[in-house]
Amino acid sequence: MKWLTFILIPPLLSLSPVPAGAGESESPSFTLEAALARGLENSPALRAAYERYQAALQKEPQARSLPDPQVSFTHFVCQVQTRTGPSENVYMVSQTLPWFGKLKLKAEAASHEARAAHFAYEAARLKLFREIGRNYWEYAYLAERTRLVDESLDLLDRLKEVVNERVRTGGSAQERLRLELETGRLDNVKTGLAAERVKLNAALLASMGKAGAGADLLPWPKLNDAVPAGKDASVLAGEVSERHPALKALDLQRQAAEARLRLAKKSAIPDPTIGATVNEIGDNGENAVGFTVGFKIPLWGKKYRAERAEAEAMERAVLAEREETALRLEEELAAAVKMLESASERATRYRDELLPTARELIEVSETSYAGGKLSLLDLIDAERALLETEQSYWRAMADAQQALVILDTLSVNLPES
Repeated sequence: MKWLTFILIPPLLSLSPVPAGAGESESPSFTLEAALARGLENSPALRAAYERYQAALQKEPQARSLPDPQVSFTHFVCQVQTRTGPSENVYMVSQTLPWFGKLKLKAEAASHEARAAHFAYEAARLKLFREIGRNYWEYAYLAERTRLVDESLDLLDRLKEVVNERVRTGGSAQERLRLELETGRLDNVKTGLAAERVKLNAALLASMGKAGAGADLLPWPKLNDAVPAGKDASVLAGEVSERHPALKALDLQRQAAEARLRLAKKSAIPDPTIGATVNEIGDNGENAVGFTVGFKIPLWGKKYRAERAEAEAMERAVLAEREETALRLEEELAAAVKMLESASERATRYRDELLPTARELIEVSETSYAGGKLSLLDLIDAERALLETEQSYWRAMADAQQALVILDTLSVNLPES
């Protein structure tokens, strides 16, 4: 699809969005590319995912750093006499050095988590595209329904003069009542479609990160009338398994969990602390200088066992989540492939068989009615049949486009940088 290329273009925000207040007279159509650009620019959910990624990038430098050194100062209120003079002050500086491999494992886990946050951001972007695409094509289908109702009302309006003339020349007044009844029914349908447009307009604006309540109506989109071809489910399944960012994020989270487990196994190993001490001696005595080495005592083994158990449980949780996500994506893929196949079959059947028949029926019915060979009720029935057939055709086309959005967001190969 054309919009899939749009996803992979780096300068996404350079596209000019269509103003929310633009009317149909100002813009003939509202493109999906424009809707996606507005979503990328305005979506708070996408901003949150991006900021989480930026925050995760800052963890690795922290993990690689040594603990802060310690400086201490001691002043003797009651001085201790030494051989060369009274001990007045003691200055000490010390540095804890993590055991071999600990800093590396911390940095490794942080690096994996940062990359996982990047793919989580890409997954959030795909989710945004899917939501916008679904709302966009539903809005486009509503545009076709509204157009079809307007065309039906135009047909009934053209019949008014004919019906009134027949009534004036002695025809039954029932025809005029039936015409008024059908016109009123379609007027009510049009009113309902207008209310539905307000609702869908708000949903589409919300998915693009804009407030929908009280906003001006977006222009009508154009629903493509080309029936899309089906997709090979086995090929798509391989692409989803290899490319989907949600799976890549979980793979990296698993690697981070493995690194943290290896770190937890080292946590009981004491980290040495080295330092230097200066004992300041008064009365011009000679200062004493010393070096210190210290180790913590891993006395509470239960704490370290719990730390390892926690890391093991986190690793198992990530593995289970990865399996669940893969199954869910597989299910979504199978449903979308079937939806596309069904919608394409329905659209083709309506386009090639049912729509030509319904249009021919309305033409024959109009001619027969004008010649007095058909009742108004039969003509209205033919008009209803055409309206329902065309609506079903455009419903199938909208379903096909929505299925394509799902398939494209499942199998897209996003850039990793």
